[in-house]
Amino acid sequence: MASTFYGLQIAYSGLNAYQAALNITGHNISNVETDGYCRQYVNQTAAEALRTYTNAGMQGGGVTVTGIDQMRNIYYDYKYWANNAKLGETNIQYYYSLQIENYFKGSIDADDTAKATDDFSSLFTDMFNALEEVQKAPSDNACRNQFISTAQSFADYFNSTHTSLQKLQEDCNLEIKARVSQINTIAEQIASLNKQINVIEGNGSKANDLRDKRALLIDQLSAIVPTEIEEVPIVDSNNPDRNTGMNTYNVKIAGQTLVYGTDYNTLLIKPRDAKSAANQTDVQGLYDIEWSNGLEFSVSNEQMGGELKALFDIRDGNNKENFQGTIESIDQNARTFTVSADSVLEAYKSVYGINIPEQGIITVNNVKLSYDSFSFNEDGSYTFHLSDTSSGVTPSLVGAQAAVGESVDYMGIPYYMSQLNEFVRKFAEVFNDIHEGNEDLNGNTVGYFFSGIDPVDGTELQFNETVGTGTDSYYRLTAGNFTVKDEYLKDSSRLATTGMISEGVEQVDVLEKLSSIKDMEGFYNGGTAGEFLECILTDIALDTRAAKTLSSNYEEISKMIEQQRLSISGVDNDEEALNLVKYQNAYNLSAKMMSVMTEIYDRLILETGV
Repeated sequence: MASTFYGLQIAYSGLNAYQAALNITGHNISNVETDGYCRQYVNQTAAEALRTYTNAGMQGGGVTVTGIDQMRNIYYDYKYWANNAKLGETNIQYYYSLQIENYFKGSIDADDTAKATDDFSSLFTDMFNALEEVQKAPSDNACRNQFISTAQSFADYFNSTHTSLQKLQEDCNLEIKARVSQINTIAEQIASLNKQINVIEGNGSKANDLRDKRALLIDQLSAIVPTEIEEVPIVDSNNPDRNTGMNTYNVKIAGQTLVYGTDYNTLLIKPRDAKSAANQTDVQGLYDIEWSNGLEFSVSNEQMGGELKALFDIRDGNNKENFQGTIESIDQNARTFTVSADSVLEAYKSVYGINIPEQGIITVNNVKLSYDSFSFNEDGSYTFHLSDTSSGVTPSLVGAQAAVGESVDYMGIPYYMSQLNEFVRKFAEVFNDIHEGNEDLNGNTVGYFFSGIDPVDGTELQFNETVGTGTDSYYRLTAGNFTVKDEYLKDSSRLATTGMISEGVEQVDVLEKLSSIKDMEGFYNGGTAGEFLECILTDIALDTRAAKTLSSNYEEISKMIEQQRLSISGVDNDEEALNLVKYQNAYNLSAKMMSVMTEIYDRLILETGV
């Protein structure tokens, strides 16, 4: 049977419920601009009724607040996180692709509509125009100096582009380090929040604000790397039917566990040493990533994506043109093995396209072996000499697949560096072969015109071989050290214009051959030397345009999903203002009921007492 003062208790339950509703409404309004905040509401139900044991049946007991819940739809969270990884990846690709494109285009005078004067096409044309002027006046030192100056400017273009690309590779590398640090920080914060949430929710409350913080961290993490979450209830092993209120919250990145409840893994960055470079022109100290527990973190994982993958693609992308081949023979005593010529990619079948470091790591049957040197043989095969620290060369290696670096299906910095190297090697060799062995103005025999600077001792490279990788090979010439030989910069009379100066100083047979290089067919990818930049710019422009288009598409999808999320979980000022009025009226009515019940009890107690 109900208490005499049961009416006051019912009114009091209404006051409590609508006081809580008003407080939550105020909390919502206060956080209307808070990132990641999810709208909350009071979940209430009718209180348990009392049996009166009369014909009237059961008597209501007021209202009970069962909890404060969030207006969150996890389906839209999953969609947002999946799209966020793609958006982060394409944003990074577009940002860096645009920079690479600008490096190849050269600087722009005045405004964006002006033509660059220091791009490949302009410098290439200027050089051959200057060569034509020498043909008109082969003994004129001014014309000779002008040509040599434009030739050096042409070489400087490659030097500058090479330096810019290496700087960009360093920037990507530093960003990779920053992203790894960010992942580790987020993992630590999520694990800490998991513990706090379980402590609160284990006592029967809802840790809504902490859950918002955790979800916001997942938003941030999903842009860096694809993220999956799983929340599993913790079961009481002694009483499986009891609801503990606690959960194990797990986070996976690229399919690998980052957070497991209150425990978390961290990623480590491991700088490559000088003998671990994947490409000839890679900057030193590029970072690889591994788990702190020693397990491998696979960047080439099919589930990989986000900003981290894009940074690795830009930094290491080789358009799947890394060195690959089949071992055809071994020499155990010499610790060498030979990779057959037929099995290597087309780009590596001449010295022009070789892009592997002189010392490095070669992977054979998934085992990484260190090599001290390699040679490119006349038949197009490669011989690698393993270092003493590597495991022995055994007959079982015959027929095995060997590779230097990883096959990355993206045109990143190594790909464009390789294209630059291939061009300068072939251009320098063709130019030098025509120029070498002829006579200067003084009747002295001249050597090659273009050379390179040895990065170790600063001396000029000597080109007496077109095969191999020794000190006399064009393999050592790169876009970074490409230059006109110093003797021509100091003395323009050393430039050869004819085979025999005794036949007349006005003979220009050598210059005519040199001029023909400009339109030589089959020089670069089947085209002419002058079409080199057009081919490269087409590649990078397509990559940039594709990244921009995808980035815009994913940005629009992200906005659409965010609107869907906000339509459910976002705080609407008009809706909350309406709730304020609604809950205020309900509170006032509960207070009025208490006032009425107080008057009734006063009359009952004071005026009807016996």
